[in-house]
Amino acid sequence: MKMLESLAVVYDWLVGRLYEENLQVVFRRMNAQQYEDAFECVEYRMVDYDPLMLDYQIAYMQSAGWVAEDLSIVLLHNGRAAGICPLIILQRGQETLLSSSVTDVFPPLFATGVEDSVRKRLTKGWLSSIRHLAVRWCIPVWHGQEGFRNQEGLSHWHHLLMMSHARLAITHDWYVDLSRDLAVIKAGFRTSYKSLINKADRLWRVRVIRDFGDREAWDEFHALHASVAGKETRAQATWELQWDAIVRGRGFLICLSDATGRMVGGGYFHFTTDEAIYAVGAYDRDLFDKPLGHAVQHHAIRELKSKGVRWYRIGRQCYENDVPAPTDKECAISNFKSGFATHLFPVYRTFNHA
Repeated sequence: MKMLESLAVVYDWLVGRLYEENLQVVFRRMNAQQYEDAFECVEYRMVDYDPLMLDYQIAYMQSAGWVAEDLSIVLLHNGRAAGICPLIILQRGQETLLSSSVTDVFPPLFATGVEDSVRKRLTKGWLSSIRHLAVRWCIPVWHGQEGFRNQEGLSHWHHLLMMSHARLAITHDWYVDLSRDLAVIKAGFRTSYKSLINKADRLWRVRVIRDFGDREAWDEFHALHASVAGKETRAQATWELQWDAIVRGRGFLICLSDATGRMVGGGYFHFTTDEAIYAVGAYDRDLFDKPLGHAVQHHAIRELKSKGVRWYRIGRQCYENDVPAPTDKECAISNFKSGFATHLFPVYRTFNHA
């Protein structure tokens, strides 16, 4: 396995490869604002493609001991932004990975109105570049992923990967359709949750920390998370990036306090106009018999509805035959989240050999 060379070498090599593929691109590391602008124009703004989320993922992987370099691009057509492709190259010890978010590489997201023939050409060229990158840096297997994009059918990206004899694994994600009336969404909650939510509203003081909100509450949530985990699980820089997302109107914190004002639970949510995710949760272990998570999810859905977000990706559905097999804890969390959801969608994960 080759050691990852300097960013300049990887970057220069990829520039040359993209030129051979006749692709016009702008690297995010060279023009972050152009990537941000292009993200605002794609058909479905997935959280994983959000530049703020990319910054978080890079910082998170670096805090876990990885060397992480951003190779994300804006695809151009006739000089205008046609799509975006998040890509990070990672190395720790002798292991080198290609990723868009932790472990998997995502397909291009295209701007509204880009013709299908252009999408196919750009996708083919970008995928070819990734394959050559994997060969050049001795990455024997890299993982592709395609999930819900609020569109019918699968992309040309997925088709090309499968035509290249990729192995396929399917996982599943739960979503909440936020276009429905709030009363309709609540009526679909698991029956046992409804009384628990009412009980929670009597037990806890609920606050939503948004925009230029309460930094003290954010720090208290961070401290609760560390206390529950028994240690700091990631670097301070990642918490600062999530706070920055709150300040910039791309995240919020739902926090619960008891009668004394002590924070007993909370959840941080990252969102775009099209999609939101439940990113971090922390709950007092001594109160696990109380309705903490129920209140956080209920108020998060209300907040997302008020912001006009289209879909809430609440989390993964675990099955015993998933590969790799989920833990008992993951299955319990999955079962809890499913009680709020309206839709279950597949996630297609490919294993691609260089």
